[in-house]
Amino acid sequence: MAVKTATCFLLLAAVASVELIQVMFDQFKHCKSNGILDCNVRVHKINRTVASLYGNVTLNIDFGDSFVYWEDYYPYIVGAVPSVPKPSECPVSARELQFNELIMDARMFSPYMPTGLWKLVWRVSDTNTDKRFEVELTFRVYPDGHF
Repeated sequence: MAVKTATCFLLLAAVASVELIQVMFDQFKHCKSNGILDCNVRVHKINRTVASLYGNVTLNIDFGDSFVYWEDYYPYIVGAVPSVPKPSECPVSARELQFNELIMDARMFSPYMPTGLWKLVWRVSDTNTDKRFEVELTFRVYPDGHF
């Protein structure tokens, strides 16, 4: 009987630890570059519960065949950034990426993600040409039903 009780308790504890989340952009702090790209992006507050990324990013140079990005997020981005390179597109050519109200989708993240304020710092550098850029973005994770 003790084994069944322990199993039920562990099952309930596992289910209780998984909660749905809501995410929202908080701030696009800076975009530093020495020639790879130019950023003109901001967080646009649509209403009390939704914020989006709006603006454009200009890729000034062609990326070589060695540039790879994580393709899992492509379906979430392509709707708001139509000119984003496809995961298999290589090399990535110089272009302008227009961000048309990119809203962060909670399905991009694990349901185990803790709530609170998160900061994403993306640093890219090319060791052959000394070209680099850095982007800093903050977003908030809320428990589902917060709003």
